[in-house]
Amino acid sequence: MNIEIMIPVVTPKIADLLLESIEINTIKPRAVHIIDNTSEGLYKPSSGKYEIIRHRSTLGNTGVNKAWNWAKVMLFDLADICCFMNDDIILNKYYFENVLEVFKQKNINAVVPVVKDKVVHTKSGKISVLKKRQGCCFALRKSHLNLLPVIPKQLKTFFGDDFWLYHSRKLGCQWYVDEGNVIYHEVGVGVKSLNVRPDLKKERDIFRGLING
Repeated sequence: MNIEIMIPVVTPKIADLLLESIEINTIKPRAVHIIDNTSEGLYKPSSGKYEIIRHRSTLGNTGVNKAWNWAKVMLFDLADICCFMNDDIILNKYYFENVLEVFKQKNINAVVPVVKDKVVHTKSGKISVLKKRQGCCFALRKSHLNLLPVIPKQLKTFFGDDFWLYHSRKLGCQWYVDEGNVIYHEVGVGVKSLNVRPDLKKERDIFRGLING
């Protein structure tokens, strides 16, 4: 199965650590799509281990959810598994191997890792239904992603993952967590650098209106 990744980047130095963790993985993705949301628009990483495809909006940083929508509609043409990642995470070296192991189960269409305060290099573990959403890193089958609606434009930064999780469940599809697949997340780095925390309450109210309206 072909794996492709999309990463909206606002903090290049931290994103470099994520790309390094991808390089040491036992299985490499077919491609990594970098959405350059930096203010300068000059982030141009390279790798000798996998293909990096850089994208830059002419409007600059248009928000993470718009980047996710763009990836859903325009990217992943050759992907079987689509991975969405924040730029402030670090993967363990078995991350993609673990993802593929989970997707051997035909009834699973979405899986997330466990977030801890340090990276632990372990193989896939207990698989359980996701109870509390985790949006910094998740993988979807392309066939399932195709069934999900685009995230409404009113949600610019927050609740895009909640929106897709909600619609997955409406389709009768649970998201799962692999308790043996561990990543590190430096929480809130992008939110702080973009100063979008004040938008959280407004977007929460919008999200609730969308699913309850």
